[in-house]
Amino acid sequence: MIPEIMIRFFEYIAALISVISILILIRGLYVAGVEYLKAEFDKSSSKIERVSHVRSTLGIYVLLSLEIVIAADIIESIIHPTMEDILKLGLLVVIRTVISVFLKKEISE
Repeated sequence: MIPEIMIRFFEYIAALISVISILILIRGLYVAGVEYLKAEFDKSSSKIERVSHVRSTLGIYVLLSLEIVIAADIIESIIHPTMEDILKLGLLVVIRTVISVFLKKEISE
């Protein structure tokens, strides 16, 4: 059994990691938004290329954010190993994997 003080400590760590994940996602939205606005005024390449670049940029931030959320969820699952936490963690891993596969495919094209 984990002592109560350690449980509280790791709960705060998991919460901090979740906040960091949210900040990364917000940063990604900002960067992708700025790139989108620049792309709208840049007519040197096709619209598909410009939007594809913006989507790739946002996708990278989303993936990073999801990976960090998974780290926080792993900590939560260790502290409070409920079936709900384990299922949530599994779902996040599946979502992250699917996004990663499609993003890598899109970037390579």
